[in-house]
Parts: sequence; C-alpha cells; structure tokens
Amino acid sequence: MLAHIDFYSNCLMMKTGINVLLPDEPHEILTVLVLLHGLGDDENSWIRQTSLERYVGQESLAIIMPRAERSYYQNGLAGQKYFDYICTELLEKCRTWFNLNTDLDHTFIGGLSMGGFGAAKAALLHPEIYKSAFLMSAALNLPQRWEQDKEREMWYKTLFGSLQELKNSENDLFNLVTDSKITVKKPYIWQLCGRDDPFYQENCDFNELLEEKGYRSLFLEVEGSHSWEVWDRAIVIVIAEIKKLCFEAQ
Repeated sequence: MLAHIDFYSNCLMMKTGINVLLPDEPHEILTVLVLLHGLGDDENSWIRQTSLERYVGQESLAIIMPRAERSYYQNGLAGQKYFDYICTELLEKCRTWFNLNTDLDHTFIGGLSMGGFGAAKAALLHPEIYKSAFLMSAALNLPQRWEQDKEREMWYKTLFGSLQELKNSENDLFNLVTDSKITVKKPYIWQLCGRDDPFYQENCDFNELLEEKGYRSLFLEVEGSHSWEVWDRAIVIVIAEIKKLCFEAQ
C-alpha cells in the first residue's frame, strides 16, 4: 500500500511531500526504513524506478521516502533544516500517522548517491536514532568532489559555506569517522557500489576507514555503474539485511 502525504514542515518552513510504502495487510508494529533519494530525484523516484512496492508487499516494514530537493540533506545556510527534518520531525510525524516501531533496533536509514551521504551522516551523528545506514553508490567525499568539480562551487557554498568550512566539519564524512566521539554503540554501516561507478573508489576508501576505526561494516562490490539497475537489485538485499538485523535483535 502506498500513501502520499503533503504537509507543512516546521524544519523546512514550507510544505513538502513524502511517500510511505506499507505492507498490503499490516498486522503489527512496523519496522522503519527512511529511504533517501539522489540528486535530481524526489520522493517518487524509488517507486517509479524500481519494483520496491512489490518487494515490500508482504514484509513488516514501512518505507518512508521524503523529498529533499538538491539539499544533500543538509541544514542549509538559507534556513531550511533538512538534516534536522530527517532525524527528528519526519519520524515524529510518521509515527503519529502510522503504527511504526519506536525502538532503535527497528529504525534504519538508507539512500543512494546524495541520499547515501545523508544516510551516512544521520547514522554517524545520531546512532541513538538510526541503528544502521544502508549506502548505495553513496557520495561520501564532498571535499574531494568540490575540488574536482568547480562548477559545483556556488551551489555548495549555499549548503556548506566555503571549502575550508566543509573540510573537517560534520559534512566531511571521512573526518567524522576519524574523529568520532560516539559514546553509544556505533551504527552498522552497509555499503554497495558498482565497480564501474564513479563513486566506487571513495566507497572502497570509506569502508577501509570504517574497518580501521572499529565499525561493524559490510561492503558489497557488484557489477554495474551509477544506475537504477544496480539500485533495484540493491534494495532487495537491503530489505533482507533489515530482516536479519531485526531477528538478531530479538
């Protein structure tokens, strides 16, 4: 069952929309996956580009797909707080509208490309909210991306300030892992990336850093590039992994 909801967000200071995918016949409190879209997409992309609705039909899983424009799920300098939105308000509202689990062991976040960045940051900074992050072809090294593509400079400045402000900040994920001050159990970080994906090497490097810093992590290298063909297969694996993690938590 697919529900589309338009509502006013206090964090975003405007109306926004989400899709929530529910099992055909929900009989119990549902595990939660917040599933983030990539750059140039919206809350409809996962539904239109994959068979996600069919995959979830019989699962005890609610998938929440928010709209985030080109925000990188960042609290932007213009005042729209997309990061606060995906970590607080989005979950709070959906838990009032649907019968969703509030337990950490049943609350997950994932995303592709730009959405993978948002999911990683959310889990790393808020392991008390998200048990695990599922990163598909994630954009993980924004300082490097900025340096290699100067056409992004004006856009990135509206999100992160200067390049120097971005480096070694909470939006520099490599620095975030290196200097982590997490005092509770670290989140489980799951990655998948195609070997022909332009983000492949930074995903390899990120996984190596996670292992070095003692995170529970898994990196799946698959055939393919930065494409929906890869992500359609990936989300099937993600759903199976969530079922396994929920079973382990019993």
